[in-house]
Amino acid sequence: MNQVASLRRAIQDLELPHSFFDKLHIALMLRIEDALDGFAPSVDLLVGPSRVGKTMLIHSLAREFLEVTKDGFRHVPVLVVPVPTPATPKQLPRSVLKALGAPLPTAVTGVAQMFERMARQLKLAGTRVILFEEASHIVDVGTKVPPRAAGDWFKQLTDVLGISVVLFGVPRLTRLLESNEQLRLRSGAVMQFRPYAWTEHDEMRSFAACIRAFVGIFEQWGRTFAIGFDSFVRNCYLLSGGLIGVVSKFMARLAFDLKARAPGEISFADCAHSAALIEAAGDSDHPAFQELEVPPIKLHAAYTFVLNEAGMRHLKTR
Repeated sequence: MNQVASLRRAIQDLELPHSFFDKLHIALMLRIEDALDGFAPSVDLLVGPSRVGKTMLIHSLAREFLEVTKDGFRHVPVLVVPVPTPATPKQLPRSVLKALGAPLPTAVTGVAQMFERMARQLKLAGTRVILFEEASHIVDVGTKVPPRAAGDWFKQLTDVLGISVVLFGVPRLTRLLESNEQLRLRSGAVMQFRPYAWTEHDEMRSFAACIRAFVGIFEQWGRTFAIGFDSFVRNCYLLSGGLIGVVSKFMARLAFDLKARAPGEISFADCAHSAALIEAAGDSDHPAFQELEVPPIKLHAAYTFVLNEAGMRHLKTR
């Protein structure tokens, strides 16, 4: 692997725990450990904009509780299940079976039979917690499962099977609780994975630390930035609106665009070129890497735009 390929691989493989990530990771670890210790099952929702880091959080949690083989049988204490789209009464248990690696029915099977098949396989695998990825598909327009019925399905997992459930998705996922008071009363307060706010000093220190980590990787492979660090941070924020996932995407694109060049300086123009080739999260009226001195009003506009786009302005912070 040549030097440029090594740089790109290092950028791609970097998992960047940061303050919001760590806080949510700890909270969910405690809930999962509680379930594995045999305490009453729970229902939790975690919502946040796309590219905020929800998928990385799910995978990090799953690695803490890897499956093992006991007496020839797979033991999967914590299972990750991507929610299908469209979600249907048959596709939900089918997705669980697929995630378990269990045989899927070849003949036409009723909804009740599918749930029973799923229940047997979960019991055989010793599954105590299910992390549902992209759970907001359940409340998408046109879905075949009304939100109230979907809430009842998840309630069955906890009440009948004794399995704790964590649902991850964009903020519209909260409609699931709004439409089913029984599920809402079983659920903890909705957890929020929010972008970093420019106006909060501690949050911006965390955001800048993430940028510093990426800069360090570029420097490790002989690529230095011919732009002041503060200016670079501000423009990365303008591009991302505080979403670390968008920053990661930008850094990966920048590394890709440098593949034909020898080690050396990365200019402001190089950053502008790469930023223009990805989908920014911030306000399109204020594109990133157009000016060295980015005024605070534009940075705040980027953050506000991300919250509005995700539908998070109405959610109370925890």
